[in-house]
Amino acid sequence: MSLMISQLSCDFKTNPLGIENVHPLLDWKLESETAGAAQKAYRICVATAVEKLDAPDLWDSGRVNSCENRAVYAGKAVQSNQKVFWRVCVWDEQDRQSAWSEIASWRQGIARENWQGEWIGYDEGRDAYDPTQPYYCADDFDLGESEPFLPKPALLRSEFIAKGNVISATLYVSALGLTEMYLNGEKANSGHMVPGIADYRKRVYYHAYDVTSMIEEGENAISGVIADGWYAGYIGLNPRQWWGAKPRLNAELHIEYADGTVQLVTTCAGWKAMIGPWLYADIMHGTGYDATLEPCGWKKTGYDDSAWHAVETGAEYDHTPEAHPGVPVVEHDRYPAVEIRRINEDEAIVDFGRCFSGVCCMKLRGPRGARFDIIHAEEMERDGSELYLFGNRSARVHDCYILSGDGEETFQPEFTYHGFRYAHVYGLKQIELISIEGVAISSALPEATEIVSGNKTVNEVLWMIRNTQQSNQYETPTDVCARDERLGWGAEGHFFMHTAAALNNNALFMRKWMQDIVDGQGDDGAYWAIAPAVMMKDITPFAGDLQSHMGVHCAWLLARYYKDTEFLKGHFESLERYFEFCVGSSDRMLRFATAHDWLDLCHDGHSDYDHGYGKCDPTLLGTAWFARLARMMTDISEAIGENERADYYREMYGKIRWAFRTFFIGRNKLLRGATQGGYMVAAAFGLIEGEEIEVARKWVLEDMEKNGGITWGTASTPVALFGMDVLGLQKEAAAFVRRREFPSLGYMLDSGATAVWERWDTIRDNKFHPHQMNAFDHIGLATVGEWMFMRLAGVMPEENGFDTVRIQPQFDEEIGSMHTNYHSIHGDIGVDWKYEADGIHIGVKLPVGCRGKLVLAANEGAIRIVRGGENGVECRCADGETTLCLTSGRYEFIMVPN
Repeated sequence: MSLMISQLSCDFKTNPLGIENVHPLLDWKLESETAGAAQKAYRICVATAVEKLDAPDLWDSGRVNSCENRAVYAGKAVQSNQKVFWRVCVWDEQDRQSAWSEIASWRQGIARENWQGEWIGYDEGRDAYDPTQPYYCADDFDLGESEPFLPKPALLRSEFIAKGNVISATLYVSALGLTEMYLNGEKANSGHMVPGIADYRKRVYYHAYDVTSMIEEGENAISGVIADGWYAGYIGLNPRQWWGAKPRLNAELHIEYADGTVQLVTTCAGWKAMIGPWLYADIMHGTGYDATLEPCGWKKTGYDDSAWHAVETGAEYDHTPEAHPGVPVVEHDRYPAVEIRRINEDEAIVDFGRCFSGVCCMKLRGPRGARFDIIHAEEMERDGSELYLFGNRSARVHDCYILSGDGEETFQPEFTYHGFRYAHVYGLKQIELISIEGVAISSALPEATEIVSGNKTVNEVLWMIRNTQQSNQYETPTDVCARDERLGWGAEGHFFMHTAAALNNNALFMRKWMQDIVDGQGDDGAYWAIAPAVMMKDITPFAGDLQSHMGVHCAWLLARYYKDTEFLKGHFESLERYFEFCVGSSDRMLRFATAHDWLDLCHDGHSDYDHGYGKCDPTLLGTAWFARLARMMTDISEAIGENERADYYREMYGKIRWAFRTFFIGRNKLLRGATQGGYMVAAAFGLIEGEEIEVARKWVLEDMEKNGGITWGTASTPVALFGMDVLGLQKEAAAFVRRREFPSLGYMLDSGATAVWERWDTIRDNKFHPHQMNAFDHIGLATVGEWMFMRLAGVMPEENGFDTVRIQPQFDEEIGSMHTNYHSIHGDIGVDWKYEADGIHIGVKLPVGCRGKLVLAANEGAIRIVRGGENGVECRCADGETTLCLTSGRYEFIMVPN
């Protein structure tokens, strides 16, 4: 048999718990040793027990003639909290049936009508907050001293009796705020920041955990901590309590016994509550913990909670929790300190060697009541004397721990995170710091793409982009991870999601953010400028602006990279409403981009000293991105079978393109009011043509010479290198990603960066940019990663889901070689190229279900097939290109110079 089945998944998850979707997407990958192998048909069986799969009681698809390695579940309704099992077999191109796959499973989540947990919490001390007191943050943070109100998290507990032989136990955990749950003294939830962020006006999420091994026969204790989180704490450029003032916990524990009975333990009025050892816990400001106040044994059975209080019940939003649609927040790695420099007998500066999002984990020893404090920052002052805290603005990023005095103690803060490289620690006069390490925490990044080049700078830039991604994919694509913002800004988010999709399997992350975006849609159809939607200083002008295109970008990427069409059908009406808002708010198809080309280098070689507004004509920029929007809507419509709507959006692109060309291309064929950034977006989106391209090429080269390099801003950088390709500046594009002079990402590296800066000139001449909006770990300029994947590595989806992949590397002798392995929905797509004495060696690996087109310019050389077989390659020559059409398998070529 030529086909082997592997990697079964349900809604992009492996054996998931708590699937909300009643018609989840089931998919699998295929492997074969035979070149050209293909799937001809499949059969899926789903049953309530493994032993029932031979005669499935939920769904037998029967033989379905299809080459698709996926199907939407179409069987009987799966019951709430029910675990089901499934497997698949396939037929190959010669109609030979495969063996059955390994058995996979999913557990259905709790149906809304079946949820029985109650919202509980404890509000002691919370009414002391005075919202009329001024809170200085964002650009105003230095106008006064803020005193943030930081209430103490509450402890909640209950006990129950388990009787009989437990075969399964699943804990469903939700919160308006953040929680950490325990069973019999052990942490019951994996990951961190549970259950994440949502637009709480619309919904609240839960996570599900298998806790079977934690249930004991007889008495059991269930407990938790509830903290403010994003719900009630400080968020964005705001005071606290944007969504609500009273954090709440809601949980259900389902215990299944061997005799078929099910026991349900839920949060309810019978639980007890107390203020405990947490002094404060806030996303922005940090966490404080007093170990002397830890109630001994409170997480275990037999604890005397008679002095505890009855819980508060009810919530400010009466939502029934629903399954979190994305990926969890997880620990990625731990970084030891590379240097601990003592300042005096009580203080030290710790350097972890890189910027990241997370916290510190410390092992300490000292007397009872001794206090240890730690403050975090991305950079040191230029003289190295102290932390550079100006960039944090109002975020205090301050954790503290008071020792119990009971030998070696470990402190790792929860319910907060910081963006930092350096930490200033206090309390060493009394306390022995046994060890300290940085713990990198953010959203999971599954199936990372392998990209390695033969050039040191390119590899370091790719590493820096990945590090920036890890820091800032934190439930939403945050703009920054250190200062008092950390929001899912639309523009930076949708720009970077293209790079993120190239760097790992980002389907679930984008599904979740897509829901946040749709939840923030206004009655007029406009998406909010950030998602989840938060009102704050200066945001209204950006709502419905270029910042708000993120919903269409997420949808397009979900179609293009993952062929997630059923999910998109559910959001298509929302996308259409947004596009019609854009049409209605345009002026003759011209649209305005409020922020211009944010942070471009058009201010005497610097980025803006005021608030980041760029020089590019804002209507030119807004109209160009509007044209891109129409093309994306065309593709989305086609992907979900809405062909008439695709024709409409194709027509709209033509109208927008006409408007752009009429208003912005002069008689001299130059763009009116152009900057480099303006030319890049115009070229990348097909808005200039013919002789205009050569005119643009000459203008851009002259401007780069005059300015000592590029001047792009945040809104043009994502497509700038693609624009250079259109202008015939491929060599200059490749030179940029290996450049180390200012301005470039290589320059950032040489200036000590370990993550991508917010500004090209965040540090210049060993001085910080004077504006407080000056982050050292920001996704805005990390967006060149998409071009590095598509053009240097040469991997581009030509059809949705990489059914056909266009392989068109941009060879560069200074880079020398590239190795890429991308984990597509079909399997691994591998592309390698390397300069050798006899020519450029090219290797291609295509999985079953994926076709390839190796495209080479006619002037690049002649192709000789080394391995892969003549039968698997069809050669076409047209329009100055040579295209080799490939089926699944492995191929090796040598491109011999002409």
